[in-house]
Amino acid sequence: MARKRISKDSKLHEERASVSDRVSTGIELRIPGKSFPLLPTAPARLSFYWSYVVRSRGRWQDDQSARKGLIDEALQRFVELGLTTDALAEIAKTGTVEISMPYADVDGGWAARILPWEFLLAEATRNQRDGRPLTVVRHLNSSRAGRPRGTPSSALLVENAAGPIGRAYSFEEELRWMKSQIALDSAALISPTLRQLSSRLVKHNPDVVHLTGVDLHQGQSLRLIDKAEPGIDGLLMAGTDNPIDEVNHDRLGEALNPQGYAGAQLVTFNFFNSAGRVAAAAVEQGAHAALGFQDRIDDEVAERFLAALYREWRSRTWDLLGGFRAAFEGVRQTTPLRGTGIVLWTAKGLISSSRAPDGAQTITAKTKAEPPRQSSQQDTTADLHDLLDVRVQPPKSINYSLMHGGKRLFTTFTLYRKAEGPLPPIHVEVVLQAGSDSFPFRKTVRMQETDWELPLADYIHLPLVSQALRGVHETMRTGLFYRVTCGSEEIVCDTAEVMICPVDEWQWDPKDDSRWLGAFVLPRDPAVLEIVDVAQKYLGALQDDNSAGFDGYQSVDSDLDDPEIGVEMQVRALWCALAFEMNVAYINPPPVFSEQSQRLRSPSEVVRGKRGTCIDLALMLAACLEYIDIYPVVFVLKDHAFPGFWRSDIAYERFVSMKDGTGNEAPVNSAPATAEEFTTYEDVLRHVRAGDLVPIETVLLTRRLSFREAIEEGMENLKDRDNFAAILDVHRDRRKITPLPIVASKA
Repeated sequence: MARKRISKDSKLHEERASVSDRVSTGIELRIPGKSFPLLPTAPARLSFYWSYVVRSRGRWQDDQSARKGLIDEALQRFVELGLTTDALAEIAKTGTVEISMPYADVDGGWAARILPWEFLLAEATRNQRDGRPLTVVRHLNSSRAGRPRGTPSSALLVENAAGPIGRAYSFEEELRWMKSQIALDSAALISPTLRQLSSRLVKHNPDVVHLTGVDLHQGQSLRLIDKAEPGIDGLLMAGTDNPIDEVNHDRLGEALNPQGYAGAQLVTFNFFNSAGRVAAAAVEQGAHAALGFQDRIDDEVAERFLAALYREWRSRTWDLLGGFRAAFEGVRQTTPLRGTGIVLWTAKGLISSSRAPDGAQTITAKTKAEPPRQSSQQDTTADLHDLLDVRVQPPKSINYSLMHGGKRLFTTFTLYRKAEGPLPPIHVEVVLQAGSDSFPFRKTVRMQETDWELPLADYIHLPLVSQALRGVHETMRTGLFYRVTCGSEEIVCDTAEVMICPVDEWQWDPKDDSRWLGAFVLPRDPAVLEIVDVAQKYLGALQDDNSAGFDGYQSVDSDLDDPEIGVEMQVRALWCALAFEMNVAYINPPPVFSEQSQRLRSPSEVVRGKRGTCIDLALMLAACLEYIDIYPVVFVLKDHAFPGFWRSDIAYERFVSMKDGTGNEAPVNSAPATAEEFTTYEDVLRHVRAGDLVPIETVLLTRRLSFREAIEEGMENLKDRDNFAAILDVHRDRRKITPLPIVASKA
């Protein structure tokens, strides 16, 4: 079934690509006073590949050699499109560029719209910019743009949290923050149907529309809907006959531009995968401008950017380009965007490519350098609550393995200014109680008059060295105290009830990826050394060499018919030791008292107790592989887990650089990865079928079956695309996530 679906989807992509190929002309890049027309191109494959590169940024973003390869490749792609290195140098020097492209129809030209131009241009000009930012905007050349409007005076904030979405997420704080920053006559619309949204727009005629919610692809990963159709983006909204309506980008664009509505000056889409199709459709149907996100983005980063955009846009007398540029540069200074594109579409170009008279401004919008500031001599008796607010989203539970891996304690902990004016020093205090022990965090910060928000969530870390936290063996209910004072004024003081999870509990977060699981791969566990010692005799027998040793990828021999056979023999020896010497049986997971969690056993607990779950066995073999310097992975399905390994370090490098065995671009399709994935199912399957990545079903250890049967069963596990959740790349994640300091308890 999975193969048929993939084939059908691929055929659909090819048909759409052929339509796109015929109309992908008329694209040009503009800087003030000059334009650079691109050669007529068929960018479907280009769009698939580079969208895939951005989605897979977790694999290469910290690898300097892979990053350099991407820069060189991006340069080459623009040369192929007719853009010279001199032209790229001019773009880099200017710091602002606009991509203008035609909108022929719904299907025609879609590949150019989903291409991550922002990322490509940033990479192609990186070496010439010397750290300076590059602002990229998009112009959609369409005849259906809305009528000109005056100064914005009203806004509509739309929360889409129908049915199960509202039970999983709360958007109340976001809407409150957005309302305070845009400072217009604002109204909220909560979980409307598509028709109710259109009716509200016609009735109140807002100048700005802000939509927040869950997109179709994230909805699929959260199991709110069955399957998002490839090539279709959109938003989950309240349904008329069902709790949830899957609104695709075309329907949403039409609903945002109903007959009788002049069209919004700006529509912002604060949800994943809202840039290429959703925002473009809104502009094509009549909005003056629309903003969305190319891929997934951290929720707090997105909200901080949008708040800054509204504030800067207003303070610059509604200069959209100036506001967008200031907001982007401000967020970029404090937060790495990690490849995600923030995409602004406009119906009217913001940059004039015509050469203006000497001294004239060729950026068409008016610019205003700084927002007005109140005098520093203002009344110092003003209530600090009128100047400063704190947005806090405490966790519901605290998991040691997640904090050990560096995941933030608070979902959100942001100070934000509500008005201009000087502020005294701000003191932040966070204290976690664990029995008789307490774990404090204290910090004093200052907000300058130019600072409008100060995110602190990434800086709040509690000490993990105490045995009290590592000694928690059952879920403990306790309190997380937090207080913010400004000068002598207490701005917020509260205690959130939280659950402290046992140290051996892994939490599966469907909104996140699987990398946190890497903390439970324990190559230094005493049982790992025992397993390797037992496997030594099997390795000698397999290689017919008593001196054979576990030397990882050093055993790869290019002179052999199968150069990686030495690596496979080492893994086979480990398998034999586990299958025939350890006598492990299968057992259900230990009990937990929270959702999406599982208690995990260390290799010592598995070997000593002679039993383990599928994930216990997978982590045990992965730890053995890492110990002998063979790169392990763990395949995470929605109902199962099993390990695998890379047959050579060269194969792994191909995986990181996203090339196939011939050095060419990897074949990809246009389906976005789900919210938690860094690597797509198709990508995993391609490497498995090439023989580079070998899956192993470790549950067969409990039945003493052969190594070859375990590989065949591992291949069988990967046949169902819908059951695939993620892949844990232990070698990559070791840059940030080290093994837990778990010491095997005594029997």
